[in-house]
Amino acid sequence: MLTKSLKTMLRPAVSMTQASMRLFTRDSNITPELKNHLGELGIVNPSIVHNPSVSELYEFAMSDDHKVSFDPLVHETQITDTGALSVSSGFRTGRSPSDKRIVKDDITKDEVWWGEINIPQAPEGFESNRERAVDYMNLKKRVFVMDGYAGWDPKYRIKTRVISIRPYHALFMKQMLMRASPEQLAEDFADSGPDFTVINSGEMSANSHTADVESKTSVSVNFTSREAVILGT
Repeated sequence: MLTKSLKTMLRPAVSMTQASMRLFTRDSNITPELKNHLGELGIVNPSIVHNPSVSELYEFAMSDDHKVSFDPLVHETQITDTGALSVSSGFRTGRSPSDKRIVKDDITKDEVWWGEINIPQAPEGFESNRERAVDYMNLKKRVFVMDGYAGWDPKYRIKTRVISIRPYHALFMKQMLMRASPEQLAEDFADSGPDFTVINSGEMSANSHTADVESKTSVSVNFTSREAVILGT
């Protein structure tokens, strides 16, 4: 049982934590380019968290909205004694290669070595996956958007946008991608948007009745639309 003095000591810390999180709203937080891109994807969630800091993502991850998942196989998010964020991806904890798909179309049909590793998916199946992922995003408390660059060399790097619903997914990609200032990102993405977009609704399972989807997990890549969709992991 906490003493009165200890309760008093803890209150300012809680208040400062809550106050340090910026208020993210769709109209005040995002660039015109991002607003248009989300509209094209069908993402209408009013709370868009665009390029948050590491500390903000920690706070979101530990908030009541994101700390616990509805999935009983996903354990509660915690901060370890080393300061690392401990999270769970649920049933799927590896790469799940048999659930990966590449859309087979005019761009890929003669360029990909199809087989047990590179498994084709019909464009219609990919569209169903993307619609399912977007619909789920629109039901969530907020959506996280991370912009960055895949590759260090400016001559070859790819402007990449990762859209997700779990803070740790955004944090992971913030660490994976090359960063830049908000001003540089806004300038580089302004004209044509990202070169590649990842739509990650991994908390939501895939529909195994979708074309070329055989389980509750699906990772699909479409090189024509330059998009990837993640479900069920």
